[in-house]
Amino acid sequence: MRLLLLVLLVSAACDEPAGCGDERYGAPSDRAGRTAPAPSAPRSEAARAAEAGAPSPDALVASARKALSAGDHEALLASVWPETRDVWLADLIVDLAIESTERPGELDAKRRAARADVRAILARHGATIASRPEGLSPGGLAKELLARVPDRVALYADLLALAARERTPFDPSRALTGAAEPSISAVPLLRLVERLKSPGELEKLDGGVVESPPEGAFAVFLVGEGGPVVLRMRAKGGAYWLDES
Repeated sequence: MRLLLLVLLVSAACDEPAGCGDERYGAPSDRAGRTAPAPSAPRSEAARAAEAGAPSPDALVASARKALSAGDHEALLASVWPETRDVWLADLIVDLAIESTERPGELDAKRRAARADVRAILARHGATIASRPEGLSPGGLAKELLARVPDRVALYADLLALAARERTPFDPSRALTGAAEPSISAVPLLRLVERLKSPGELEKLDGGVVESPPEGAFAVFLVGEGGPVVLRMRAKGGAYWLDES
């Protein structure tokens, strides 16, 4: 059922006026003539710096908190280890595939508009296909869609911007469902955001230094008010990113 709905989504996106041909990275309109959301702005300096990795765990937490406070979705997402971020985005695309399909008889105009906006965002970033690839699971189809996206951070950021406009921060699927509880696809990012909001500071080892291995996955603690909070990080070549927490 999930695979069928995902195929229906990408087929519906290809039926939009912009279609899935050479102009699928443009800004399509939905059948009702509403203009799709404008493309995201060029990548900010903060996002470019975050994508290259922070020079230390302390700097990583500081820059991620700054991005969160400023509402800079691109910089926040760029602070996350790319492979982890891609897994989150793939799960989100499958979730949105189910929730953004058109529903004949839907009376909630706001919900209809949000669904159309999601389809338009996916189409604008290239996350559409014209026909079903043979033998793919929902996860495999999500990866196939991601492979078509030239800027995954920008796609994810545009979806988060829509969620913010719909007052369901960091949970695009809930903007479509109206559910009281967080969407499964949003849980990892929501958990990370809540931990970054913790007022604690990175735990210092003897000598006042923060644990900072130059390679691989590791965990650090934010200590202070509210008790210790675990943050997972990933290091590569002495640069640091946030990981699944």
